Amino acid sequence: MQLITLRDDLDWAHEAYEPGTVTDPPQHDLADAFARFADAAPHIISTVRASNAQLNPHEKAFLEDMDAVFGQPALPQEASTTPQKTSDPDPLAVWLLEGKDLVDIARSVSRASWPRTALAPVRTAAALPSPPLQIAASLNRR
Repeated sequence: MQLITLRDDLDWAHEAYEPGTVTDPPQHDLADAFARFADAAPHIISTVRASNAQLNPHEKAFLEDMDAVFGQPALPQEASTTPQKTSDPDPLAVWLLEGKDLVDIARSVSRASWPRTALAPVRTAAALPSPPLQIAASLNRR
C-alpha cells in the first residue's frame, strides 16, 4: 500500500507542477508528498537489497545513486572523514525525475517475492448464498 501511495504522490506531482514551476522552498503540498517519499526511500532501498532479487547492473547502479541521495545520513564522525561531492543532487529534483523508477523496482521485487499459495479462487457475489429470510424481509421494507 505504501508503494501505491508513493506512486500516487508522484503522479499527482507530475500533473500539478510543470517543470520549472516548483518554488524554493517548495509548495506545502508538494513538500509533504516529498517528505513521505524521503522517509520511505531508505527502507525501500534496503528492502530491495535484502530481497536478493536478480537486479540487472543498471538497477544496481540506480539503487546506489538513490541510496546516495536518500539513504541513511552518515554519523557525525563519519561525515567529517567522508569527502564531500562537489555538487550534490537536489533530492526534490531526483524524486520528481526518478522516484517512479525506485517505486517500480520495489513493486517488481515485491511481486516476485509474493508467496505462491494453493488457495481456492475467491467467490463472486453471485455465488454467495441468499441472506436468511428474516434479514431479506427487513431489507424489502425499506
